[in-house]
Amino acid sequence: MITKKKIARINPATLKKMGEIPVLSGNDVNRAVKRARTGLEEWSSVSLKDRARILNKFKKLIAKNRNEIIQIITDETGKTRTEATIEILDIVIHLKHLIKKGPRILSREKRSSGIFLWKKAYVTYQPHGVVGAITPWNYPLILSMEPVIQALMAGNAVVLKPSEFASGTALYLKKISLEAGIPDNAFIVITGDASTGNALVEGDTDMISFIGSTKIGQIIGEKCGRMIKPCLLELGGNDAMIIFSDAAFERAVNCAVTGVFHNSGQSCISIERILIEESIYEKFTASFKEKVNAMRAGNPDQDIDLGSISNEMQYKKFLHHISDAEKKGARITGGKIIKNASGYHVSPAIIENPKGSMIAVHEETFGPSVIIQKFKSEEEAVAIANNCEYGLGASVFTKDKKKASRVAGRLHAGNVAVNEALLFYLIGDLPLGGFKMSGNGKSHAKEGLLSYARQKSILEDRLGLKSELWWIPYSKTKVKLIDLLIKIWYG
Repeated sequence: MITKKKIARINPATLKKMGEIPVLSGNDVNRAVKRARTGLEEWSSVSLKDRARILNKFKKLIAKNRNEIIQIITDETGKTRTEATIEILDIVIHLKHLIKKGPRILSREKRSSGIFLWKKAYVTYQPHGVVGAITPWNYPLILSMEPVIQALMAGNAVVLKPSEFASGTALYLKKISLEAGIPDNAFIVITGDASTGNALVEGDTDMISFIGSTKIGQIIGEKCGRMIKPCLLELGGNDAMIIFSDAAFERAVNCAVTGVFHNSGQSCISIERILIEESIYEKFTASFKEKVNAMRAGNPDQDIDLGSISNEMQYKKFLHHISDAEKKGARITGGKIIKNASGYHVSPAIIENPKGSMIAVHEETFGPSVIIQKFKSEEEAVAIANNCEYGLGASVFTKDKKKASRVAGRLHAGNVAVNEALLFYLIGDLPLGGFKMSGNGKSHAKEGLLSYARQKSILEDRLGLKSELWWIPYSKTKVKLIDLLIKIWYG
C-alpha cells in the first residue's frame, strides 16, 4: 500500500515522538477489504472448535507477551502501568469466555415447532462477512481487540482501523495473531485518520462496529442506514453514581475515586456525576477530596495513580470544560495544568455547584473530573441521574437491598452496578451496551457474540404429505377444521 501522508506517534506523557503511521487512502482501504474477502472464505470454513483453539493460542500469546504490550500501551496513552495491566486482564477474561462458550452459542439451536409437531425448526448462525471495526484511543488493547475476537469467533473476517493516536498496540497484536494461526487476510489492521475510517464505512464491508463519540457514531449510523448495513455503536456516557446515607461509607468513597479517575477519567463508563444524599454530603465530599488530593500524578514509569491525558485534542477539551464551569459559577477544586510536567498532565478536578448551562453538565468531559451534587430523596436522585441524553452506566450505593434493586431498575442505563463501579466491563458473561445516545446493540457475552452473526431460521417438513390443511384449494371443510383447532388448542 502506498501513501504519502503520515501521522506522528506522540507519547502524551513526555511529548516525545515515537515514530509515524501511514494514512491509508480510500483505494488502500478498498484493497484491504478485498483481501479480507478472500480471508473470509478461508476463516469461515474453519470449524467452531478450531476457531476456539486458535483464539486460545492467541490468548496465551497475549499473556506471554504482556510486558511488551503494556509498554506499548503506556507509551501511546500515558496511562499507569496498573491500568495497562488491567487491559491485559480484561481481554484474556473475554477471550476465555469466548473460547469456552462461543462454540455452543453459535451451534445450531433447536426451536419448538409449536402445534406443527411433524415439522422440525431450528436456528443457525452465520457470519455477516467482512466486519469493519473502528476503535478509539483510550483503551487501545481492550477496545480494539474485543470487536475483533467476537467477530472472528463468529466466522467473520475483520478490517480494524484503530485510532491514529494509538495504533501501535493493534499493530503488535496483528503480529501475535499470525503466530496464533489466524490467517493473514482474516484479520487486517489499517492505519489512518477520519478519512480512512470513512472509507471503511462506505466501502464493501458487510457490517461496521464503532466505538467512540456519539457525534461520530451518529454520522456512521446515518451512512450505514442508507446502505442497510448492520452497525454496532458503543458511544459516550455521562454516568451517575448515587450515594445514599446508609451506604458503606469508606467503600463508597474509595470506589468513587476509582470510578471517576481510573484511566484519568478517559472511559465511556467513568463516573462523571456523583449524587450524594444531603445528610452525608459534607462528610462524603470532605473525605472524597482528601483522597483525591492524595493521588499521585506523573508518568507511567513512576509509581502513580493518575497518568496523563492521552492526546492534545482531549487535553484542550478538558481544560475548556473546566474553564467554562468556572466562568458559570461552579466551585472548582483542581483541574489545573501541572507545572514542570512535560506532557498533557493535569490535576484531578472536582466541580461543585453545577449549573445546567455548563458544558460539563450535559456533555461527556472524558477526563479526570467529576461533578458532585446533593439530593434529598430517592425520587430526586433518580430524576437527576436520568436527566441526561446518555444512558451507558450507573452506580447505586446503599445497604438496603430492596432500595438498591428498585433504584437500579429505574435508572435509564444499560449497565448498573450496585455497591460497585466499572467492574461490569470485566465480567465475561454480562452484555455491555447503552440506552439513548450511548449507542445500540451489545458487546460481550452471548448477546455480544450474536451481534456479529446473522441468525437464519430453518423449518423442515418430516412427513412429506401430499397436501396440508392450509394449502390451496381452500374449502368450507378446511375452514371448519382450522376453526376447531383454534377452539381446542387456544380457546
